[in-house]
Amino acid sequence: MQDSGGCDAIRPFMEFSFVSIHVKLEEIIGGTRPDEEGVMGSSSNIEFKLPKLTDLTLDGLPELKSICSAKLICDSLELIWIAKCEKLKRLPICLPLLENGEPSPPPSLRLIFIESRKWWESEVECEHPNAKDVLRPFVRFSDGIILN
Repeated sequence: MQDSGGCDAIRPFMEFSFVSIHVKLEEIIGGTRPDEEGVMGSSSNIEFKLPKLTDLTLDGLPELKSICSAKLICDSLELIWIAKCEKLKRLPICLPLLENGEPSPPPSLRLIFIESRKWWESEVECEHPNAKDVLRPFVRFSDGIILN
């Protein structure tokens, strides 16, 4: 597993299957500290593995701009839930690649809940250019409808 490079605050979550963050943050997994130059940085060639993460919920984080500057490997994800994170522009989650180099959804993936269709379709970028097409069958939108 790639060293978390300055991400000691997230280490405890690496053993849990569910991480839910509900605070005002601008970045969840930060970049390098001044004494760790080059460990994480802004390079998207670095991988950060979260093999036990099954559910990722990002809700009510209006200032969130970044999840992580590295590529996130989360092959056990079952659920992604993103709501009220309007400033988030990139999902760094890497999808498994097929032999032809095209992305494939993780076999465990069941649902991606996105509050705003407009945000998903026009604002957010994924790690692979075809990722949104591959994930489309799993995506559900609320567009302001409150779900219980």
